[in-house]
Amino acid sequence: METELFEVRLDESGKRLLQRLVFWTKFFYVCTLITCVFDFLNGALVLRTYTLVSGSLAPIFRFEYLFNAIFLAVYAIMLPLQAWFFFRFSGKSNRAAQSGNSEAYNESFQWLVKHAVLASVLFAFNSLWAIVNTGIQLRIIALIKR
Repeated sequence: METELFEVRLDESGKRLLQRLVFWTKFFYVCTLITCVFDFLNGALVLRTYTLVSGSLAPIFRFEYLFNAIFLAVYAIMLPLQAWFFFRFSGKSNRAAQSGNSEAYNESFQWLVKHAVLASVLFAFNSLWAIVNTGIQLRIIALIKR
């Protein structure tokens, strides 16, 4: 059974706006791919530094190095995936609107839901990283003050 809440009608201005959205989501996706490369590079550098100095580091610093390397690797994978979901939504909704296919337009929102779910996971993951890093820094300050 279909429930009709409202009918979406796009004029030429709305279609142009969707086309602009496609451009910006593509730009966002490319930026996340570049960020991904640098996150992986930074993660590799953190691991390399860790292997060079881990024997002389206090356990808290070793934990910080490993935690940050893992964070960078996971983030580097999840961020472009989130952008890909948004890009897919944008492209599919734009094509559906241009062709007047309401079924395809409705289906495009599945990609938006995936984007929102992964954005929430990324936010939670980033919050965890911020909390753990704050705890580590407070612990380091406490060790230094002794």
